[in-house]
Amino acid sequence: MKFIPLSRIALASATLVAASAQAAPLQNGSFGAGLDHWSTVGDVAVVTGPAAGHFFGGGSTLVLGTASLSNEDDTPFGAGAFNVSGTDVVLAAQANGAEANLGLSTGAFASATGADDAVEASSAAQSFFLNTGDTISFTWQVLTRDAFAGNGDSVNDSAWMAFSLAADPQQAATVTQTQLGNIGTLALMTGSDGWRVTGLNTFSFTAATGGTARLGWGVNDMVDASGTTLLAIQNVTVQAAAVPEPASVALLLVALGVIGLSTLRRRQG
Repeated sequence: MKFIPLSRIALASATLVAASAQAAPLQNGSFGAGLDHWSTVGDVAVVTGPAAGHFFGGGSTLVLGTASLSNEDDTPFGAGAFNVSGTDVVLAAQANGAEANLGLSTGAFASATGADDAVEASSAAQSFFLNTGDTISFTWQVLTRDAFAGNGDSVNDSAWMAFSLAADPQQAATVTQTQLGNIGTLALMTGSDGWRVTGLNTFSFTAATGGTARLGWGVNDMVDASGTTLLAIQNVTVQAAAVPEPASVALLLVALGVIGLSTLRRRQG
C-alpha cells in the first residue's frame, strides 16, 4: 500500500472546501433590488402589488409583457394601457432582441411552435456560476387578454424559459429552450380584472455539471400583436448541492492520517 503524505491530503481537502465556497448564489433572485443583475429587452419591470390592472401580491414580481406603447393592442384601451415598464416591446426576431438576450437564434420563438412569425416580445436573463448538483427553481404565471386564449391552438402567445451552461468558458454553451406554456392550451381562469390567468406554477431542475450558466425567460405575441400577454416570475433560487462540512473534512484528515501512520509503521517494521 502506498503511503500518501498528510500534506497532500490536506491540500486536496482544502481544494475541495475552496471549490465549494466559490459558487456565488444567484444575484437578486427575489427581485427585491428591482432589475439589478438582470439583463432585459422590451417591456420588463419588477412590480410590487398592482400593475397593468392586476394585483400580483405583496412581494416583488418580475413581469414581462407584450404591450406596445405605440399600437392599440387591447382595443378599446389605448396604446400602452397594459405596458408594465414604460419601455416599448421589440420585434421577437430582430437582431440583438428578446431572443438574443436569452442566447437563442433569431426566429427561435416562432420556429419552436411551427409559427410563421413571432411578433412583439420581451425577455430577461442573468449569467451566474453553478456547481454540479445545484438545483434551480422559480415560480411562474401567465396572464393574457388575448381573444384567442383557450382556443386549443398550440400556435399562440407563448412563455419561455431558456437555460445554458458552459463547463468550459472558452466554448459556446448549448441553450435549452423550454415552452412554459401558450395561451391556447394553458388552463386559464377568468378574473374580475379582465385578465385570464393560470395558477402559480413551480419549475425546478438540477445542474448536471458545474460552470457558467445563463437563465432567462421570454414572452411573445404569436402571429399577430392583438391582446397583451404577461409572464410573471417570482422566487428564483439556487439550492447548493450538499458539500462536506469543514468539521467532516477535519475528521477525514485525522482518519486518513491514522491509516497512513499505521501503514508506515508496518512497512518500517
